[in-house]
Amino acid sequence: MSGLRQLVSLRFFEPYFLDSDWSTSAELFSQLYVFPDFSRTSRGGSLTFGYALIQPWLRISLTGTAQDDTVDTQSSTFFGAGGGFVSVFQRLPLANLFNDGITSSVRPAITYDTRNNQLFPTSGMFLQGSVEIASKYLGSGNQFWRYRTSANFYYPVTDSIVIKLRSEAGLVTSPDPAGVPIFARFFLGGIFDVRGFVLRSIGPRLPLRSTLDENSAPIANGANIGGNLQYFQNLELEFPIIDAVQIRGVVFTDLGNAWNTEDLYCNAAPASPHDATNPCFALERLLNVRTSWGFGIRWFSPLGPLRFEWGFPFAPLPYEETSRFEFTIGNFF
Repeated sequence: MSGLRQLVSLRFFEPYFLDSDWSTSAELFSQLYVFPDFSRTSRGGSLTFGYALIQPWLRISLTGTAQDDTVDTQSSTFFGAGGGFVSVFQRLPLANLFNDGITSSVRPAITYDTRNNQLFPTSGMFLQGSVEIASKYLGSGNQFWRYRTSANFYYPVTDSIVIKLRSEAGLVTSPDPAGVPIFARFFLGGIFDVRGFVLRSIGPRLPLRSTLDENSAPIANGANIGGNLQYFQNLELEFPIIDAVQIRGVVFTDLGNAWNTEDLYCNAAPASPHDATNPCFALERLLNVRTSWGFGIRWFSPLGPLRFEWGFPFAPLPYEETSRFEFTIGNFF
């Protein structure tokens, strides 16, 4: 539980189902995420079956998920953050982004994993590709196809110095004329992907007005609608500071952006004044990525991995910070 999210999950996992190369897992969950302009509550469950094509490196899996999604502007977490904020998404033409209700999907995936340690790897690689299909033929009220690929590489320079590279690409499309629901879109920025930027602040923006009155003032810096196409990568050098107590340092550089390819939002408002946030897609805009660098300290404490990191955007936009400190509990990649 935190001011930004509230996660409850009960999961059962059997790695060798009936003493075979099959695996199975079942999960029940309740999740609440509070974002700058809306909150999302998801309750449901999933069932996964997997099979080792080449034990233990290459696996395939199929996951079926059924959940009830609610998107609103009122929910707060146990700690109360986010309650009562005013959302720019209450204003047209973004009303169609608030598609919620039942989401039923299947997700086939293939994974190649040669990491020497799944929690704290220092060598090997992790490759994964998946397609999540939410369709009316599966009883889903929300419809989309979400493609994701990820690739993580770990190279030991010495016994204690490691170079890490992580990259992820994603595309989500929908046959629904209302477009991809907002909870399925990509929002980048923050300690989990592109550091040095405010959480979930990277992506296309629509220059909407503060009310439906055409004479009203525009929303400052535009409304961040998220993208249906994304790419980001992280390059890190991790090294020991005090090995005896598992304190390590890291220097990094990040790169990424989210783009909108749906004409619905390109035609909804004039283009953004910044190419990196323009809601109208063109191939040359794939080169408009956000970049940053930074450093941090990581302590593998008895409570779990603690991360303290300072990020610095290379070319911040006029409304963005020139540096940002962030802290979280948990490993990165």
